[in-house]
Amino acid sequence: MRYIVAAYADAEWVADARAAGGATLSRGGRDEAVILDEIPISDRGRAVVAFFEQVRGGVRLFGDRSSEEIAADATRHPVFRVQAVPALDPRVRPS
Repeated sequence: MRYIVAAYADAEWVADARAAGGATLSRGGRDEAVILDEIPISDRGRAVVAFFEQVRGGVRLFGDRSSEEIAADATRHPVFRVQAVPALDPRVRPS
């Protein structure tokens, strides 16, 4: 399972993800259509830990706090489950 964790709850991309339910992720010249499902607050701690295991450098976006400290304060950080989907899914708009 893949996750995206927002360092800031009021980030514009968070509002867009909530409204659209999907996005196009780009990395290394590749685009991937995905569904973004927001994780309930009660499940965010585990997802935050999984995110930092997947994205080792991701913790730098949260200042000098450890992944454990961020997970303990997960109510402040929206977390989305990332699911790859066919590009024709109506929740994913072409970029």
